[in-house]
Amino acid sequence: MKFPYIPHTDDDIRDMLPRSGARSIDELFSDIPESIRLKKLLNLPAPLSELELRKELSSLSLKIRTRATALFSWERARMTIIFLRL
Repeated sequence: MKFPYIPHTDDDIRDMLPRSGARSIDELFSDIPESIRLKKLLNLPAPLSELELRKELSSLSLKIRTRATALFSWERARMTIIFLRL
């Protein structure tokens, strides 16, 4: 089975298999129950350049920080109200 999202070349795989004791990729993954194996290709977006990836991760990080700050502010206000009621 070919996995296009794994960056190993055919030479890498030929070198790795004897070291792992497996004769094929399928044998290498044979311990994984068939019922939980992925049976289709992943629907992955197109690859990004390093600059594009940095921008994407920076944007995600900003969203996470913004939400975390909002949650923290909300929780802090809630705790203040609880404290004032005591």
